[in-house]
Amino acid sequence: MPHASRAAPVIPHTVAPSREPEPAAVRGVVADPARPSLVFQPIVDLAQGVVAGYETLARFGCRLRLPPDRWLAAAQRHGVGSLLEARIVQKVLHVKSCLPPNTFVTVNVSPTLLVDDQFARLLDDGQDLSRIVFELTEHERIDDVDPVLERLDRARGMGAKVAMDDVGSGYSGLRWISLVRPEFVKLDRSLVRDAHRDEVKLALAELLGEFVGRLDGWLVAEGIESEADLEAFGRLGVPLGQGWLFGRSVPWFAGVHSDLTDRIRQAARQRMPAGDCVVSVVERAVTVPAGMPEAVRRALAVTPRPEALVVLDARARPVQLMLPAVERSPAGLAVHPVMTVAPADSVQDVARRAMTRDRATRFDPVLCTDACGELMGIVRIERLVGRLAHLGQLPVKPPALSGVTG
Repeated sequence: MPHASRAAPVIPHTVAPSREPEPAAVRGVVADPARPSLVFQPIVDLAQGVVAGYETLARFGCRLRLPPDRWLAAAQRHGVGSLLEARIVQKVLHVKSCLPPNTFVTVNVSPTLLVDDQFARLLDDGQDLSRIVFELTEHERIDDVDPVLERLDRARGMGAKVAMDDVGSGYSGLRWISLVRPEFVKLDRSLVRDAHRDEVKLALAELLGEFVGRLDGWLVAEGIESEADLEAFGRLGVPLGQGWLFGRSVPWFAGVHSDLTDRIRQAARQRMPAGDCVVSVVERAVTVPAGMPEAVRRALAVTPRPEALVVLDARARPVQLMLPAVERSPAGLAVHPVMTVAPADSVQDVARRAMTRDRATRFDPVLCTDACGELMGIVRIERLVGRLAHLGQLPVKPPALSGVTG
């Protein structure tokens, strides 16, 4: 992807307590391949009330109860930080096959690891990185941005996505976002805790949400511990949430209690009038399975002049959008970027997001997917504009956030 600016961002530093693991404790962790162990905390779709993904946290198995960042910082000072980080990433890759359907898993990576040979070897293995989200930590200065961005681009080419952690703790985080263009941005928990009582926090979350929405990304409110904060961020349209309200970190992929799921869905229905939802303009799509060129030929035989073909994976999730390469020449199809939206997204917000795309793809159809990421249909921009005209609305504000799709 193009990078408009290569200036080195100053990554905000979080002041940590002075207590740290002793060198002997660090050596003990390095010597034991079973350590650290992994636990997972759910990341929840705030419109559907289902688990969208999990954050991986490391547990170092020592009486010295310190957060993972303190262990990794100490390991970095002793020259084994990248080794431990790479070990955690490898463990996550091993458990990826156990993920529940239509979920992802995030794993923390530092910029130091990204440019280290340990990470290069993981990429050289050629593993499928789909459903893996590399969560960038912001606690160190990056003097040379290009190698970091190049490694991230390579990981994305293998199916991975990128998240930014602890965003909102400093202005430089916004510059970092503009360079990385992450698919997920995690709102710093200090801006989430008790936000229902602090209009300034909510206003800042809304501004960040609009910024991330322009990048076609998802905001994650990290640290939701009360139903009052859940309701506040739901009203803002923040698509994803994480925190003790949904579940603690456990060594398995846990779900959300059905009662909480029902309450989340009911609140979402009350917030969104049905006539404003993009599902009102969804049309049937012409689809073909991935990896079957003959299916494309059969589809063209049945529909010789299709406006679009949607390529689906084995789980009916869209992976490609194929449009005529030349006007009035449907036999020549070109692959275009996929933009997905949720059925409960408002037509105005979808229009805003669509209009922030590159000029060449701005008027491409949008794909509507359900909470499991399965294709529901296609949304033509003409119908979207027609619906806006009927509602008497114009997309004059920056885009809000979309719900979670596959």
